[in-house]
Amino acid sequence: MRFFLFFILFISCLYSFDLKYLEEIHSKSQKGEFLQEKHLINFNQILKSSGEFEIQNGILIWSILSPVQQKSKITKDGIYIEDIHTKQWQKLDKNYDKELILSLITFNFKEIQNEFDISLSGDKNNWKVDLKPTNIWLKKIFTLITLSGKDRIQEMILKEVNGDQTINKFYFKKY
Repeated sequence: MRFFLFFILFISCLYSFDLKYLEEIHSKSQKGEFLQEKHLINFNQILKSSGEFEIQNGILIWSILSPVQQKSKITKDGIYIEDIHTKQWQKLDKNYDKELILSLITFNFKEIQNEFDISLSGDKNNWKVDLKPTNIWLKKIFTLITLSGKDRIQEMILKEVNGDQTINKFYFKKY
């Protein structure tokens, strides 16, 4: 009987996971490729882009390679766009929520929970996190953000109030 209880406890520990687990696997330096699809409610064609990303030391580099080229850098200090001619970073003046973007991409749930209700389902091998905005300003933009994956995030879906939807698919490289 003791062996059976120990076995059940051991197996449940193997398959249990929580937000902390997801935070840990996404806090390390990572790089890979992405595909992005924008489904606009008033436009019949899906807008597609692709490129590469790198997350290192709390900095996200997002390089769109197709259909146009643009390189962005998001840090706690701001959002920057690389000038294609001078290769110099230029800070955007607009007040985008850089902390929110970094929190989402690095799975910083301590920060995310300040802006969203969080619902976690699945297991380590097939998980999903639904984020429903609680912040009044975010409620005007998003109805739901869904993060899903297996060993790492594979897909991020942003559903907007106006009916538009953005789907990001991630393909990681070994570091």
